[in-house]
Amino acid sequence: MLMGLIDILQRLALSTEYTLLDQNMVTAERSVAEQERINPVFAYLVENFRHQVSLDAAAGIANMTTNAFCKYFKKTTRKTFMETIIEYRLNYAIQQLVQTDKPISDIAFESGFGDVSHFYKMFKVKMHISPLNYRKKFMHSLREPETVAVA
Repeated sequence: MLMGLIDILQRLALSTEYTLLDQNMVTAERSVAEQERINPVFAYLVENFRHQVSLDAAAGIANMTTNAFCKYFKKTTRKTFMETIIEYRLNYAIQQLVQTDKPISDIAFESGFGDVSHFYKMFKVKMHISPLNYRKKFMHSLREPETVAVA
């Protein structure tokens, strides 16, 4: 069994067919010092994105003024602090849309959005489809029988 795992890991290591998860190279390009400064901020975001997130609190975690933090965050992540929060919230909402049957308004509020119309607008900007249609499309794709090729 262990040899099988080692064989799989070896094949993965040698494969040229892969999709890089960190396509923006946000994590890979950070120095150790940058990681020590920014990782606690990401931990704060992960813990709080569904609630009120404070720019002042994040800047304080990084031991920076809010202005310096905003510039640093954008330079480090290539996104603004607010864009990152919205991305976290939308990713959570997408997960809820496909894993639950909760009403979309509930998902919007649970994801940290203050109002449903802002949620719809941000969702449509990112996904190019409304949350309701996204859910319907996902559910439809689950119900479609897979075609089996017959030789």
